[in-house]
Amino acid sequence: MTEQKFKAKATELIKLMVDTIADKEYKKLVSSIPPKPSWSSFIDAESTPENDCLGFGEWLDGQLAMWEENEEKNLW
Repeated sequence: MTEQKFKAKATELIKLMVDTIADKEYKKLVSSIPPKPSWSSFIDAESTPENDCLGFGEWLDGQLAMWEENEEKNLW
């Protein structure tokens, strides 16, 4: 694979990941990145790649909500 083809493939993969996160379709991340079990927020659920991606999504949504709330407070 040439460097140019590698960059094109990497760009395509990153765009897919960003679009998936933006659409909050976290389970679909499984097809593009290997999730880590530490991503899972499901204590009672079996740690599966899909559950781990959902856990990451819940964490990310919470972080973004806190960030948004903090920004709103700083505007006034």
